[in-house]
Amino acid sequence: SKPNPGFYTMSENELCLVFKMGKIPNPRGARNIRQTINEPRSIHSRKPEAVRKGIEDMFPDQKKIELFARKKTKGWRCWGNEL
Repeated sequence: SKPNPGFYTMSENELCLVFKMGKIPNPRGARNIRQTINEPRSIHSRKPEAVRKGIEDMFPDQKKIELFARKKTKGWRCWGNEL
């Protein structure tokens, strides 16, 4: 897969931000969740399944939302203009 051309450097990574509202338990098994995931390029802007799985593993019982979603996922609130 080829990198995305950026303005100054190659854009080869995406951020996953995890926010919380209220008091939630510490994430389960967080030390086993990798911060860097190497996967082949997929459909434009589609998030890798490994990211979703990592969040589900860390927070199995909490509510989850995916912003700018490209597909609906069971157990998640999905928000995006392509659903």
